[in-house]
Amino acid sequence: MRTPHQIFQNNPELEKHPVVQELIAQFEDTRDALVDAEQHIEQKFTRLKHMEELVGQIRTGIHAELKKDQDAERFKETPRIDFKEAVLNLQRYISDYLRDYNIWM
Repeated sequence: MRTPHQIFQNNPELEKHPVVQELIAQFEDTRDALVDAEQHIEQKFTRLKHMEELVGQIRTGIHAELKKDQDAERFKETPRIDFKEAVLNLQRYISDYLRDYNIWM
């Protein structure tokens, strides 16, 4: 995107006209608002990516724990999963993950 100065470089006296100065000021305000909006969208997108990653990891972990418990019940070679402890570990993991990525819910 060209700057107003670049636009008027061939005719600098137009840049000094009050109406043009007002348009330039509005342009700069709009440009600043656009930059702010882009940053806000990027922050939301980054947060969404982290949340999707967290949910994926939780689903994978839950599937693995349920499989281990099924195998322990079926083969009786290892003790069954203590689900209370597993849930507490999951709670700590989620809290740590959210804190690490500055996601506050």
